[in-house]
Amino acid sequence: MPQHLTISVEGHDGGIPVDRLLELLTKTLAVLRDIDLENGEDGKISLRWDVSKATTNSPIELTFSPQALPHRRDTSRAVVKSYMRGMRKIESGQGVPSDFGDDGLKEARGIVGLLERGLSRIAFGSEGEEPVVPTLRSAALIDEFFGKRSTYHLTDTTIEGSLETV
Repeated sequence: MPQHLTISVEGHDGGIPVDRLLELLTKTLAVLRDIDLENGEDGKISLRWDVSKATTNSPIELTFSPQALPHRRDTSRAVVKSYMRGMRKIESGQGVPSDFGDDGLKEARGIVGLLERGLSRIAFGSEGEEPVVPTLRSAALIDEFFGKRSTYHLTDTTIEGSLETV
């Protein structure tokens, strides 16, 4: 039996910007596919994701249901568990999950970044898993991880102009 992933999302002032909702769904799907590729036997995607349930009142809840592609092993349980545990690990500050590739980790950073851009709360849930409610603390951990791997070029410079906002 496949494992489902439920996404709950709230916007500021009760409304959810459609472009942010679409971005959340796209980025979540990208992370799930990245994990699917990491778990796959031959580096190919084995799952198709469908929306099997949706609510229209706030908060919006969408349930993603995976379907194994023909002639592919059903990895849905492992993928959803890895997603939930990975997001929980990031949020708790315990580090970066090993089954998130760089692309998946960048997309996870993008998910959390939506909290600064129109969404007030995002939560992920699945059967048998504690819900995960990412915060901007997750973004800081991911930024720190990529920052440690980057090399920097520092130089002195001067900028003229006025600062409109901080």
